[in-house]
Amino acid sequence: MFPSPGATSVPTNIGKVLLGYRPSNVVTVLTNSGVPVAEATMVPAPAPLPSSLPTPAGLVYGMINVPTLSPATTYTVVDTFTDACGDTVTDNAGSFTTK
Repeated sequence: MFPSPGATSVPTNIGKVLLGYRPSNVVTVLTNSGVPVAEATMVPAPAPLPSSLPTPAGLVYGMINVPTLSPATTYTVVDTFTDACGDTVTDNAGSFTTK
């Protein structure tokens, strides 16, 4: 994930959140109080990727755009998808805190 889970001092103008790409996944960025600030179906992330991202073989990154975030705020990234059994799964991908 970018920003990395647990990251602090993340700029408020990051513009996007990146995760391992699954075409139908919906990614939501929430404040600590649960208010969504961005939610969208992932699209493939354009190159170049941030140099801090691990790039294991075969991993493709997807992204959603995010607006300018509030300073000194912790955000949680949630990934929602349908598994092989047809069940909806919501995964907490991690959180980060802005400057």
